[in-house]
Amino acid sequence: MGGMPWTSRGCKECKRRKVKCDERFPECMRCVNRGFKCPGPRKKNEVIYVSHGDETNEKFQPHPLAKPWKYLGFEKQDEKTASQDLIPVAPPVQTVHMGPMINVQLFSTYFGTYFPDPEPTSSTHMWPSIISRIMSQPQKSAMLQHTCASLSRVYLGKVKQDKALFYDGLRLFNHAIRLFSKHLNQNSHAEEFVHAAVIFQEIQTYFCPESIIELFAHIEGLNAILKHQAPKAFNNGAITSTYLHHAKQRTTWLSIFQLFWLFQQLTEDEIKFIQEPYDGTPVSGVLWGFSETARLVHVLDKIDKSNRETCQSLFNDCQALQEFFAQLYPKIETTNGNIPKYAPGELKSELPPTDDIFGPPYRFCSLDEARLHTWLWGSMSLLYPIYSRCIQILKSYHPGVLPASINPAEWTIYGHQMTEFYAYESARAMPYCARQGMGTEGLYYAPHGLFIISRLCSDARNREGFVWCDESLRVIDRSGNDAAGRLREYLWNYWSEADKQVPSDTSGIHRGHKVDKVDVVEHMVS
Repeated sequence: MGGMPWTSRGCKECKRRKVKCDERFPECMRCVNRGFKCPGPRKKNEVIYVSHGDETNEKFQPHPLAKPWKYLGFEKQDEKTASQDLIPVAPPVQTVHMGPMINVQLFSTYFGTYFPDPEPTSSTHMWPSIISRIMSQPQKSAMLQHTCASLSRVYLGKVKQDKALFYDGLRLFNHAIRLFSKHLNQNSHAEEFVHAAVIFQEIQTYFCPESIIELFAHIEGLNAILKHQAPKAFNNGAITSTYLHHAKQRTTWLSIFQLFWLFQQLTEDEIKFIQEPYDGTPVSGVLWGFSETARLVHVLDKIDKSNRETCQSLFNDCQALQEFFAQLYPKIETTNGNIPKYAPGELKSELPPTDDIFGPPYRFCSLDEARLHTWLWGSMSLLYPIYSRCIQILKSYHPGVLPASINPAEWTIYGHQMTEFYAYESARAMPYCARQGMGTEGLYYAPHGLFIISRLCSDARNREGFVWCDESLRVIDRSGNDAAGRLREYLWNYWSEADKQVPSDTSGIHRGHKVDKVDVVEHMVS
């Protein structure tokens, strides 16, 4: 008869003893139970992953992009380029084999592409330690196997423009979600539910075909899973803390998008989840400040201006938050305003240069340091418009509440200056995160900061700053972050709508006033 002859993959020790090997890797259980040194079963023929998208140079996007050039009168792209942004009507039938070795190779490629080499220990980014722990689990259920396999396939399919790999990842992703829903009510596999929910959230970052609201749903879902499953899923407190810190970061960025995009406020439980416990570290402080700023924006939007006590309470909260940032600032900004800068053309970054728009980019010691500065400056750029607006309300409705030391007219100008200053400082920190050799990791924490800066530039009609944010989001979108593409579409719509409105005191930047950095540093540390 025809066909290929069958060959056992059992280890040599079992063959020598003429017993059947269970072919477990790296050591079979027969040898382990009997105390023999097992050389391991024979590996399958290795399959090298090749991206066919790179060979054909075929542009692949899993969703049609918006056409933002129509708002500013930019030169329209040619029809050929525009047609390349459309998704094929039907996905290809071809699928990728889900063998163990192929999964290992794909994950290795994903890890090497996403993270910088070598990967430093990070206090601001928990994803490397989380995904490494998940992938190192000795035995995984079918749900977690499909979840892990879909992660690398969806990401690499987008980055390498490989349609077959991408659609196969989506197929596994959908199957994993069905298995997740099926077993969720059985109160079993608590640890695997947490693992799967974290990966679902990450995959949704790579693939948001309709709306970023899908990502919001996964963030809220992970928080619910952690609340009910984490205590019984992990016996190690450090592991639980890692997952909770990761969820707090995502929930904080969610609060910014929800507030300015959907006009929704986080619930009291969600704010408590972010702010407690506060351990005094810079990372915890930045997250606390972001969530508190988002809460104050919501209070300002809904405030009853005729209620003296409510206005007084908002003013006191703004003062307290400003004092909190003043104490937190020296813990992060340790150079007293003398952060090293790159010379023009020295920094090789994926993002556009900032020299002629915001100033020369900053040179940091680590990605953690750059992230902390970006987050701190972004949250502070949101505080001062709130503070200024609150002072104007008190001046108009309750003038007796304001301290004698506060001049409303001067504070309005000062608040606009500080808003502009911190927004521009945040932009100058971002090119470092995307410098060559940083992988994709540095890019994926920039969208929320770009979201804040772009809105401020739109309110101020700062065309150059807005275009810089748009180009940066375009780079991040092409790196595999689909959520950046959805933000880009929203921000173009916001720019066009801002033409019809007067800039808002709660979000706009008052241009024409400049502030010196030395004065700012002296103000914060005094």
